[in-house]
Amino acid sequence: MDKDKYKKEEINKMMDEIFGNIDKVSELSVEEQAKCVDAVVIKYANDDAFLNDQFYKFKNDNMDYAEWNSTSIGNVAYVSLYTKRDDVRLIAKQILDGYQKWRADNKK
Repeated sequence: MDKDKYKKEEINKMMDEIFGNIDKVSELSVEEQAKCVDAVVIKYANDDAFLNDQFYKFKNDNMDYAEWNSTSIGNVAYVSLYTKRDDVRLIAKQILDGYQKWRADNKK
């Protein structure tokens, strides 16, 4: 088994145990999703360099929602609610909307 894949599977399993399964988290309100945020995003939610790197880069890249876990949703939800930057709040909301559309299109 690929070591990186194994690590990712272990991390996702741990996140599911802490926050709940990604399917469950994705159905919560944005306020509830934001509770799955990690400490890095809480610390840097208003740091311009962090926000520009994480949100503008993410918006412009090909988003691979299949790689998301509950913390991914929580981080974006948190920023969509609590960053002081209106432009980044809007991008975060667009990213969450994109995730929900992707999820609906890819349900098994």
